[in-house]
Amino acid sequence: MKQKLLNTISEIIKLLSQCDLNSKVKWFEEKQKNIAKLEENGDEFREEMRTLREIISGMGSFLDLPVYPKKESGLSRLEARKKQSELAERLYELTSEVLGLR
Repeated sequence: MKQKLLNTISEIIKLLSQCDLNSKVKWFEEKQKNIAKLEENGDEFREEMRTLREIISGMGSFLDLPVYPKKESGLSRLEARKKQSELAERLYELTSEVLGLR
């Protein structure tokens, strides 16, 4: 589970980098580092899951970010939006599973 979560965060970081959203990249990199160090069954891990879950949707959330890929990324705006939506869904599912909300 933890590895799936870290892989998903890596994909989010890649997408955000391709869209030049560097301040958001830094935030996700920090979360990724924290999660990598934590035990999957611990309270701190669950708290990180709650934090991630809170930023998935709503105003100012991951889904609310304007993703405009750089030309060199090879992504169209539509592809970036689709990827953003898929990653948000995956992050929601993974955090729900960890928090026992499924």
